[in-house]
Amino acid sequence: FVSQRLGKGVVECRDTPNFIANRLGIFTVFDVLHRMAEHSLTAEEADAVTGTVLGRPRSATLRLSDLIGLDTLLHVAATSFDNLPEHPGIERLSPPASVSALVGDGRLGVKTGKGIEAVDLQTLVYRPVQTVDSSLPTRGPLGDRLEAVWSASDRLGVFAREHLVATLAYCACCAAAVAHGL
Repeated sequence: FVSQRLGKGVVECRDTPNFIANRLGIFTVFDVLHRMAEHSLTAEEADAVTGTVLGRPRSATLRLSDLIGLDTLLHVAATSFDNLPEHPGIERLSPPASVSALVGDGRLGVKTGKGIEAVDLQTLVYRPVQTVDSSLPTRGPLGDRLEAVWSASDRLGVFAREHLVATLAYCACCAAAVAHGL
């Protein structure tokens, strides 16, 4: 049905912590959180280059995190972190102190009306949402957008490229562990 009727590819997952989507997705979210701290980026800056620029939804990473719920993200990450101790990339699955503090304060995202979008992750103080004008394209063929990321030299482009490389490397490393036939 999925391949013939819906025209989608089917990937049979293995019985592994967080299966495929959550295993790869939580790495992606936490890599953004850790990497944005390393690059001193705001939530808006990180989202400006981790959404449609990379072929992902417009909600990008941190807005999506607020929709999912920060408490849920910590739970999913803990499932991988606790059950995959020898796993490559495990250091990225430890929760950033800022996210743990938000959850501890009951600021869980959309469901509580307070989350990570528009909060200063250093001080945990909310501020007005800032508009970010990235030089990276958000429309057009994905190949062209990724080429722009690859050749960018500004700080947002470097952040996006480093994140993309880390994500692709993680996916390649995990493929055989999470899916049959790979």
